[in-house]
Amino acid sequence: MVRIKNMVNEFKQGFSDYFLNINVIINILLLSLVYLSGVGLTTLLSRLLKKKFINSKTKRKTYWNNLNLKKEELNRYYRQF
Repeated sequence: MVRIKNMVNEFKQGFSDYFLNINVIINILLLSLVYLSGVGLTTLLSRLLKKKFINSKTKRKTYWNNLNLKKEELNRYYRQF
């Protein structure tokens, strides 16, 4: 009886290790596919369309844009949406 319990426990442990390894492999493949399709396609399309998301050639110390918010009249800020 003890041998059967040991065999069943080893069988469970073997399957657990097997499925854990399969889980790691599938996660790596799926995450790589999603990353390459998302970032890769975005990069490819931005290069084809010559779109730059970050203007890295500025000589300013900051990337913040001046919004000139003081040019609008006060009532417009109360009803923005």
